[in-house]
Amino acid sequence: MRLALANVVLAAFMTGVIWLVQLVVYPMFLDAGPSAFPAWETEHAERIAPVVGLPIGLQLLAGVALVVTASDRARWPARLNLGLLVLAVGVTGLVSVPLHAELADGVSAAAIDDLVQSNWIRTAAWTAQLAAALALLGRAGHTSRPCPTGQ
Repeated sequence: MRLALANVVLAAFMTGVIWLVQLVVYPMFLDAGPSAFPAWETEHAERIAPVVGLPIGLQLLAGVALVVTASDRARWPARLNLGLLVLAVGVTGLVSVPLHAELADGVSAAAIDDLVQSNWIRTAAWTAQLAAALALLGRAGHTSRPCPTGQ
């Protein structure tokens, strides 16, 4: 139950972060002038990494642990929870990180647009992962013990 609750807290945190990035941070990238943009991008990368690095690592550990320890009743939401998390982290590593590396060399409206558009995948995945984490918490909080009165 504690692990499932920690998973919900981490999922809620990352869902909030990704929505903030999607709706506020990435669109503001277009506001930085061409000469200031490389420093802007570098500072963004340096500041965001410690904010998201530990929670993502803990989410992955919790997700795996939840799958390994899931009861029959919680197995499906545990797998869905981990799968959505792997999707979000995978898009981060395979798409977002390379786009940020490209942007570190200078502003590119096309790369920023690619970043914003591809980030919708991460935004949807983390939002859905929060829903799966909540479902998993609900299943982790209930056992299949018989009713004390036998009914």
